Amino acid sequence: MDEDAVWKTAGPDRAVKSSANTMCRQVTASAVTDIGLGTAWYIAHGIGHNMGLDHDDDSADSADGADCPNYKYIMSSEKNTAPTSYMWSPCSRTRIQTFLNSGNRSWCLNDPPVLAHAPTLPPRNRGKLPGEIINGDQQCREAFSEDFKHASREKLRVRIMIMSVNDGSYKTAEHCGVTMVRELFSLLIQESLMAQIVESISFILTFCPTSCSDPLYVALSLTDVFPSLLSCQDPCGLYCGSGRRWRKAGNVDDGTRCSRYGLDVCIQGRCQSVGCDHELGSSVRFDRCRVCDGNGTSCVHVTGNFTEQWNKLGPRNARVIVELPVGTLNAKFKEMERTPDAIGVQNSAGQYLSKGNSRTPRKGKIFHAAGARISLSQPTTSSADELAIEGPTTASLRVVLIRNGRRGTKGVRYHYCRPLFAYETTGESSTTFEWKTSDWSPCSVSCSTGLQTRDIWCVRSDDKTPASFTACGTQKMPVKKRGCNAQACIEK
Repeated sequence: MDEDAVWKTAGPDRAVKSSANTMCRQVTASAVTDIGLGTAWYIAHGIGHNMGLDHDDDSADSADGADCPNYKYIMSSEKNTAPTSYMWSPCSRTRIQTFLNSGNRSWCLNDPPVLAHAPTLPPRNRGKLPGEIINGDQQCREAFSEDFKHASREKLRVRIMIMSVNDGSYKTAEHCGVTMVRELFSLLIQESLMAQIVESISFILTFCPTSCSDPLYVALSLTDVFPSLLSCQDPCGLYCGSGRRWRKAGNVDDGTRCSRYGLDVCIQGRCQSVGCDHELGSSVRFDRCRVCDGNGTSCVHVTGNFTEQWNKLGPRNARVIVELPVGTLNAKFKEMERTPDAIGVQNSAGQYLSKGNSRTPRKGKIFHAAGARISLSQPTTSSADELAIEGPTTASLRVVLIRNGRRGTKGVRYHYCRPLFAYETTGESSTTFEWKTSDWSPCSVSCSTGLQTRDIWCVRSDDKTPASFTACGTQKMPVKKRGCNAQACIEK
């Protein structure tokens, strides 16, 4: 490294300037801008330059062949948010040891530090962690600018419009269901469209989920879409931003739920599985009756087809498909074919569950009623209406079919779970169970024998819903771990 070089490390509207190889010279200095808690990283980074360290991945000769990528450790060319961002890379550690052993360059560090003028915390801040002293909004302002704030995922929203190639009509993301939206997010990440999303007001791309035969054009309205995308792919990330400018600023606190509806929690920036027994790493699940580690026999599974025909049209002349009792779980209704007809949900008084006009069904939305999360949607203009009610419901509901076309209805298939009646003792007389496995995880290493793992569940044979491990006890459990990539590593 050139001893007269001056390093400038850029940050978000900030910089640190450090002289190289000048630790024990009398006429040298480093300049660091105070940006709050993140200043510690810049100070350590600048000291590294003073000791003769290059930026990681800048030098052709890495230490003992060690992998020292940029944007990962203290000597990154820019401040980064990796979990290892406050650690020295293997290359940096080797060079620091070389510097300390040099004698003539590190001699001024041999004397003990003088503590007479050491800084002290004000009494009101003693015993508090940095995050208690400076809240998230203030940290974002100090680290980036006055326009930034701590991003609360509860307030973020994404608006996705799906346009049918056939008739040009638009549907919202709620019509498309969670699966399609997640696939779209995954596609955006894979195709490296992040920059386009942030910089553009809107754009249209061709998108086809695995379940469709014809492509769909997708137009995005970018109201807070960037953090929503990242929240989907990185549920444990903490983001600061303003408008369409968002930066990852670390991870959420350990123990934060990964999503609004699941039990899984974030630990050190990664979403970790939590069973229904609230044990971290547990694979115990709710059965179809919402019993933890149950066998699905404490409720009755009801299936049926609705094929009634009638002539009158409109919401006021809808026919009841089925009345769902209190305690209904996992109800699914779907048209047998795509028609102009619509599936609706009413309360026991015959009012549609909607905002505003109670005489018409609320469609294309996920909402809460009768203590349950209800999704009433039409995934695409060329597919059938669907209704899903998670439950358990706290009030009785009516599911109805509304005729909107002159041709006869094509019918609706449905299934749901209801509580046992007083005269019933079990929901099933005879049931078989089987093991189910997830896909194998990626191998932990690329060579020299790594490890792959997979999840294993016991499920009912009839509907593949989770059951207690003891129900599959007589069958041999599949292996959960296996070796992989046993070939020897090739030396570089």
